[in-house]
Amino acid sequence: MKTKLLAIMIVTAAMMASCGKDGLTGPQGNRGDTGAQGPQGSKGDKGDKGDKGDTGDTGAPGAPGTPGTGSAWSYTYSNQALENIRFDNLADGLYRFSASKNYTPDRYLAIANSGVVLVYIKDRLAANDIWNLSTMKGLPFMTDGIGSGNIEYSSAAGRDAVQVKGLLTADFDSDQYLRNYRVDIKIVLIEATSGVVGLIRNGSLNVKDLQAVERATKGN
Repeated sequence: MKTKLLAIMIVTAAMMASCGKDGLTGPQGNRGDTGAQGPQGSKGDKGDKGDKGDTGDTGAPGAPGTPGTGSAWSYTYSNQALENIRFDNLADGLYRFSASKNYTPDRYLAIANSGVVLVYIKDRLAANDIWNLSTMKGLPFMTDGIGSGNIEYSSAAGRDAVQVKGLLTADFDSDQYLRNYRVDIKIVLIEATSGVVGLIRNGSLNVKDLQAVERATKGN
C-alpha cells in the first residue's frame, strides 16, 4: 500500500513539473510610445566644387539697329593750296593778295539749294587738330630780312560750288606765302529731310563742333 501511494505521488510530481515548464504564453503587451527625437548632428564639410559646364551655344543674331537720323555725306580734301592768286591794292602801304578754289562734291547740286552745307577748314601748319567752321586765321609769320604778315581763309556755299578764299596781308610784295600755305577742307552735306537739320535749326546741335555733327549724322 505504501509502495502504491509513493508511485502515485511521483507521477503527480512529474506532471506538475511538466506543466510548469511548458505553460501557455500570456497575451502580448501594448507597443511602447516613440521616443523623443535626438539632437541634430553637426553640419558636414562643404563638398568639392563641381567641374565647369560646357560653353553654351552661340545665341541667334540680334535684330538690326535703328537707322541713322537722316541722310548726310562728308567729303575731305587734304593738303590744299589755293589758286588764282591776284594782287589787290597797296593803298595803306600793305600788300594784299587773294586766292580761291572751288569744290563741287558729289550730291552737292541736289542738296545745296534745300539742305545744309557745312564747310570746315583745318590749318596743316598748326600744332593742333582743330577744324574751323567757315573761316580760319592762319599762323602769323615773320620772315627775316623780308617782312611779316598774316593769312585768313573763308568759305561760301554757292549755287554750283563751295568756294574757299584766302587773303594774305603783308608788308612785302610777294605772294609766295599764300601760294605755299596748305589747309585741309571738309564739306558736310545734309539733306533737308534729315532730322539733323531740325537739330541745327533749333540750336540743339553745335555746328562749330565737327565731331558732334559727325556723331549726329553717323551712318548717313
